[in-house]
Amino acid sequence: MKTAFLAAAIGLAAAGAVSAQTATPPTADTSAASPTAPAGGAMTTAPAATTNTTAPAATTTTTAPATMANPDPAASTMAATGGAAVTMAPLEPQDFVNMAASSGMFEVMSSELAIERSASPEIKEFAQQMVADHTKANDELKVVAAANNLQVPAEPMGAAADHWQALQDADAGVFDQTYMDLQAQAHAEAIDLFSAEAQATTNAELAAFAQKTLPVLQMHAEHLQDLAN
Repeated sequence: MKTAFLAAAIGLAAAGAVSAQTATPPTADTSAASPTAPAGGAMTTAPAATTNTTAPAATTTTTAPATMANPDPAASTMAATGGAAVTMAPLEPQDFVNMAASSGMFEVMSSELAIERSASPEIKEFAQQMVADHTKANDELKVVAAANNLQVPAEPMGAAADHWQALQDADAGVFDQTYMDLQAQAHAEAIDLFSAEAQATTNAELAAFAQKTLPVLQMHAEHLQDLAN
């Protein structure tokens, strides 16, 4: 009887050992590596970082309208002087007559001398034109001066007298160039003088004379430039 119980016990022990050897080994816990779903069951993904680029606001530039300046009295004669602003103020009537008559006399006297002494046909022709144009202007000035009780000088004064003396002293070899240089200088001075008088308000007749004569002076200056070139 004891032998039967012992055999049964040994058999049970052997069966338990076999069972233990064939048991499935425990599965490793991978829950730590797997993301845990939230209680609601929906997976939430962190939003991707977004970079906001805001276009710069357009700027509107407003330009204030230009303010019209008061007209410059000298601007009225800019067209008559070839675009150059008047560089001298109008003179008193008698002073203008003195300077205008002196300038005109120099033009006639110097050009008559050039007709005699110049070796250039072109310069002689120009000098003849100067005698004709300035004799006419001188006669017109005498009429305006007499009507306004103004005196016309009998001979050149001031710069015109200096120009005349310089031309008389010029040697034959430099006479033509001296004449042309003095003509250019004298016409530049006359254009300034007549441009200023053309806008003067002290004597309407002298202003009208200056306005009439100014284009002739400008034409002479252009002719001189052509000859120089």
